[in-house]
Formats: sequence, structure tokens, C-alpha cells
Amino acid sequence: MPDEQNDNYSLLLHPDQQRALLLQEEHGWTLPRHSSTQADEINAAMLTQLGLTTTVLGCVYDRYQDEEREDQHRVYALENHSPGAALPDNGRWIGRAELAQFALAVPEHRAVLEGWFAQIAGDGPAFRKLPWMRPGWFAEASAWIDEQLGRLGAKRSAPIEQMAARPWGAVLRVPTSSGHLYFKAPAAAFAFEPALAQTLARLVPDVAPAVVAIDQPRSWLLMEDGGKTLRSGPCDPPRYAEALRQFAQMQMRLAGHVDTLKAAGCPDQRLSLLPSLYDEVLADTPLLLIDEPKGMPRSEYEQLLAFGSQLREMCDELASYDIPESLHSDDLHTANILVNGEKYRFIDAAECCLAHPFCTLFVALRVARYALEYDEAGLEALRQAYLLPWTDFAPMERLQRALALAHRLGSLYKALNWYRLVTWLPANHRWVCEDSPSYFLRVFLGAEE
Repeated sequence: MPDEQNDNYSLLLHPDQQRALLLQEEHGWTLPRHSSTQADEINAAMLTQLGLTTTVLGCVYDRYQDEEREDQHRVYALENHSPGAALPDNGRWIGRAELAQFALAVPEHRAVLEGWFAQIAGDGPAFRKLPWMRPGWFAEASAWIDEQLGRLGAKRSAPIEQMAARPWGAVLRVPTSSGHLYFKAPAAAFAFEPALAQTLARLVPDVAPAVVAIDQPRSWLLMEDGGKTLRSGPCDPPRYAEALRQFAQMQMRLAGHVDTLKAAGCPDQRLSLLPSLYDEVLADTPLLLIDEPKGMPRSEYEQLLAFGSQLREMCDELASYDIPESLHSDDLHTANILVNGEKYRFIDAAECCLAHPFCTLFVALRVARYALEYDEAGLEALRQAYLLPWTDFAPMERLQRALALAHRLGSLYKALNWYRLVTWLPANHRWVCEDSPSYFLRVFLGAEE
């Protein structure tokens, strides 16, 4: 639901001309306003307020990107899909040459508008757009979706809905007469996701949504609806615990298919490779933002450098427990777990790699502790439920010792995952998550929770 703490705005573009929409209000002209951060909610707000069908291209301004704040002030660029719609009486399309004539209620938005006009004209600073930030991308993706539906003999029952547009990917929902389909375009860092999702649907069809089609050159994926997210309903410890138990069972089944998963593009970050991956990240000092406000102190960086030999010992010790390495998810939380009756399915193959399976509990437990506010009994119930299937390999007490090691390594895997994304993102988009690799390295070190 929209959050009233979020004071956000839409830079709404004219469908055919290099113009943006301004609304005249008591204190001056303003961009259309909303209180949302989710693409579907922003689009719904524009439809309600202005009668315009839109899609979000991306966030182009954030007043507080350098501070930790609970409130927001962001500007989202939107594509307008209603070329003939009438504007409200206080609305006007304005171009670059006219901008100086308008007194803006939020003066800082003038620079946002000037910057966007300069990009359109091609005479501003270099600004690399992610694919879904290009006007026309939504129409291109929609045409491909309709082509796949035609191949299947299916038809849409309603317009395609935009669900998300973030630096790490875009998601569309496709209503059909036989239920919803979901389209996803991951960021270039996760271009392997369509092929991996297709492979998982073949290997474990009972817990991975069926894949309808992929376009590997464009990294597009169309899959069936697997149910509602666990986040959308009651998420008490027993339900979350059962989902984690079933995820563990899936990992056990996939342990025999590591080569197949690797061939499908799943990144190989198994324990034997983890120390060298760690060294690679630490060598990339510009991305660690050392001694910068959003980075880490140099003293902590030096501690991480000195920890290399201990990391190798940790990896060797965890390997000695003889738990087979398998698919690891760096983002197993309640929004990536789907529920349909008593069946659970798991999505977001972009956040996966080959690793020690127990590392997956790092994020799952973190969400339970900080977002769901489970007490220690609830957290322990999750651990026990996840470990129970693995008692085929070792007694529970031994598994718990392995989990303690894997849990700490899970924070390192999270840092590696963010590092992969940040290195692939164009520089002008990195501000959204550029501090994440350093943050999770600091969690691994013990300097952050």
C-alpha cells in the first residue's frame, strides 16, 4: 500500500513530444505527486489522478540517497500510454524552452527536468538507461508476450500490468483467461536467470513455476503463476518453517545436478572457490567506498584483508561436514516463496548460485528476525525445520555446528551477490545499491548486524 511518509513525484513524459507534465497548485507548478515506491501503485495513482495509463521507467532522483531516512523524496520517470487523454484543468505539457517561465513548488525539480530534457536531446551528461528505462521497451516486451500467447493458443483477458521496475530487473503480470503469467527481465548481471529457471522447472517441476517461454538473447522469461507470495498472507513460524523444509528437500534433490545447473549458467561459488572470489572483491577497492560515508573504514578493510587465511579454514571446516553443495539462494524470503494450498514454490533464480546449501538460511533468518520480528523460539523453529531433512546426512547436533559456520558465510555470499550487480550496473544507477557490498562485508566481519 502507498506510504504517506513517501513524498514522491512522477516525471510524466508526453507520448509524442519532448514535453513533461506539470500541475498548477497553490504554491506553484509541480510534478504529479504520489506516495508510492512500487511501479504498480505509481501507475494506479496516475490513472486515478489523471486518467492516464503509464509505466514506470525508473527512479531518476532521490533527495536522500546519501542519508539514512525513513521518509522519501523521489522522482520517477514515467512513460505515457494515453496519447489522446485530456489533461486536468490545472495541467500543462511543457518543453525545455518553456521551463524557465514556470515557478516550481519544489525548486530542486528544475534540475531534474533540465537533466531529463538534456538526455532526450542528446546534449546532456552521459546517462545509460537500463533496457526497461527506454520509452518503447514496454511495447516491445508486450508484443513478444502476445507472440508467445499466440503460439500457445492463449489470449490476454486484460491489459498487461507492470509490477516492478528496479535496477535489478523488471516484472510484468499478464492476465489470461486461464490465469496469470509473469514476465521478467533481469539485469545484465543476472542474464543467466531465464535458462536457469527453465532448467529448474524441468528438474524440480513441483517446486519451481513452469516456464512458458524464454528469449535468452534479451534475457526475457515468461512463466506460469505459482500462487500468492507468503508475504501477502499470514506468515507465522509454522508456515515459514514448512516452506524452508521444502526448500531444503529441493536442495537435496538438486545436489546431484550441479553440473546441469552450472551448464545452465548458475554461478559457481562453491566453497573451494569462495576464497578467491573474496580476494577478487577486496581487490576492487573503488567499489568498496573505503573511508567514504556509504562505505567502510580503512581499518575494517585491513581486517578483511587479514582474514583471508581464516576464511580458507572456515571453508575447509564446513566442507568436512560432507553436506553436498547445491543450489543456494541469496534472497529466500517471504516475497520469493509462493503458496498454493499446501504446496510451496520458489522464485527468483537470479539470486542463486552453487554453494553450500546451509548459507541460504542467512537471509531467511534475517528476514524472520528483523522484518517479521520472530522471537528466538520462532527462529529456532525455522532452523530445526530446515535442518530436519538433512539428518539423512548427519545427526542434528552436527548439522547445527555446520549451520553456524554457513550462517556467517551467508553474509559473504550476500556481499558477492550485490558486488555482481553493482559491477554490471551503469555508473549512473549504482547509487541505489552501491553501499550493499561493503555493508554485507562488514556484517561478515562482525562490524554490522
